[in-house]
Amino acid sequence: MTPEKQYQKLKKKHKKLPDLKWLKENFNLRLEEGLPILEQIRVQIVDRIEKTRGLIEPLIGASETYSSWFEKKMLSKREKEDIFKIYKKLQMIYWRANKVGLGSPNRYYVDWLISVKELWSDLKPLLTSVFDKISVSWGKYHKKESDTSYHG
Repeated sequence: MTPEKQYQKLKKKHKKLPDLKWLKENFNLRLEEGLPILEQIRVQIVDRIEKTRGLIEPLIGASETYSSWFEKKMLSKREKEDIFKIYKKLQMIYWRANKVGLGSPNRYYVDWLISVKELWSDLKPLLTSVFDKISVSWGKYHKKESDTSYHG
C-alpha cells in the first residue's frame, strides 16, 4: 500500500488529522513505501522544526555568529520577546515529537499531528514576518565603522 493510501486510511479513522496535502506543502514531506507512515511524517516535521529553530535561536539566544551579531541589532526588545514566544511553541512541537517517537501508539501520533497543524498554522505567518523583517533590514543595513567589533 502506498504511503498516501496508508495515510488516507488513518484519516478516515481519525477525522481531525491534517490533510496529507497540507503536511506536504508545509513540511516538504517525501514519503517512502515500506516504512511506517506516521514515523516518517514525525521525523520530517522534526527536521523542519529543528531547521526553523536554528534560524531564530541566534536572534534571541546567547550564541554569537557574525550574522546574528548584526541581526540582533535589527530587532527591538519587543520583537525579540515575540520571537521567543514563537521559539517556545517550536520547542513544544519538538519535545512532544520526541515523546511520541519513543514508540507510542498511533493515537499519540495522531494527537501530535493535530496539535502540529494548529500550532504551525499560527506560527507560519509569524515566522514569515520575522524572516521578512530580517531580510528587509539586511537590505537597508549600512555598516558603521563601530560595527567591526564582533569577536565571535
